[in-house]
Amino acid sequence: MPLILSAVLIAIAVSLDGLVVGAAYGAQRIRLHAAGFGIIGATSAVIVAVAQAAGGRVAAWLPPEWAGRLGGLMLIGVGVTFLWQQRASRAAPGRDGVARGSRVVQIWRAPEAADADRSGTIDLREALTLGLALSMDAFGAGLGAAIGGWGGTLLPWFVGLAQITFVACGRFLGRRALAPIAARLGVLPALLLIAVGLARLA
Repeated sequence: MPLILSAVLIAIAVSLDGLVVGAAYGAQRIRLHAAGFGIIGATSAVIVAVAQAAGGRVAAWLPPEWAGRLGGLMLIGVGVTFLWQQRASRAAPGRDGVARGSRVVQIWRAPEAADADRSGTIDLREALTLGLALSMDAFGAGLGAAIGGWGGTLLPWFVGLAQITFVACGRFLGRRALAPIAARLGVLPALLLIAVGLARLA
């Protein structure tokens, strides 16, 4: 698979959850300023870059063929985990109606939880936490991509831009009562990662 194509597909796969999050904010009229978008994109890019650095060190110790297969298996694993998370996010919340788990996990399950002070605006600190939540799957995908030898130095940039783009598009859909369209794409990121991983193993 060409380097740029693999980078684009992985970036789309790990950023599509931003579409769902953005739709939730648009529907609830939660504001997110330009600086917040920048923090979300930068956080995702940095996390992928760190994952790539770690993956590159692992790949250096492996024969090229093994590294490619391990990278493919890791992408498939991230995709399967994403599917499991999607199922878990639809599970019933706690008795008080609040999603359980760390702050990042709460935001992943209920995007409105990022607005901790209920101000109706995502401030810069909340945007950083939101960026971390949206990057949970990006780290594993970046690690697998680096081990497999895909994406190159373009991947962090693509992921950052894709994350900003999908959150913005999601807000557009949510503000126009089209959030269900974004919600139907919930499993697409997992399927894309699994497809890229299988292509490497073929």
